[in-house]
Amino acid sequence: MVAHDAKDGDISRLAISRKVGQSFTIGKHVRVHVIEVTPSRRVRIGIDAPPWLHTERDDAREVKL
Repeated sequence: MVAHDAKDGDISRLAISRKVGQSFTIGKHVRVHVIEVTPSRRVRIGIDAPPWLHTERDDAREVKL
């Protein structure tokens, strides 16, 4: 895993490298899985999270605003 922190105001960003089939955990309740990387380098991810934790894509949220 290759990682670095980048401070952006009050937000900390961690960049990591994962292969298909690998995953990482955010906090105690969220697990992110790399499902597929296409030849055009698009990455499909799966997110396991409890139902009380709202998840939404940024581009979907921008359409609502």
